[in-house]
Formats: sequence, structure tokens, C-alpha cells
Amino acid sequence: MSKKSMNIEEFRQAKNMTFAELAEFLGNGATESKVHQWCMGINYKYKDSNMRRYPIPRVEMLQHIYDKTKGVVDFKSWYR
Repeated sequence: MSKKSMNIEEFRQAKNMTFAELAEFLGNGATESKVHQWCMGINYKYKDSNMRRYPIPRVEMLQHIYDKTKGVVDFKSWYR
């Protein structure tokens, strides 16, 4: 039986963490602002529409997040 996969924002909410607490939990250079961008995305204006972009961490950080969350936040959850 496999674990339920969730994205980083769902994980943060399930653990009732703030962005700062999640950054501290992850360690390895994760900052509160970077965790906020991973969870909430970045608004930017393109032509006449507002868009939201979700940055994807580097491969090393993806592996670190996977390990720290014991596989709950997996690689495919970053591609929306």
C-alpha cells in the first residue's frame, strides 16, 4: 500500500506549520520566502492576464524534501 502523495502546501497545512516553521523543518538552505513561493506561487502579469507560476526547487532540494517528508511530498507533485 502506498502513501498518499501531496504537494508541499498540502503537507504544510496538514502539519499546521507556518512558512517559517516549514523552512526550519526542511533546513538545507530553505528560506521562509522560498518556501512561501513553493507553496503559494508567484503572481505575475503576462499580456492582459494575471498568471501564477509555481517555482520548482533544484533536483538536490527536491530529493531533500522527499527524504525529510518521508516520501509524502514526491517529485511529481511539483508539476501542476
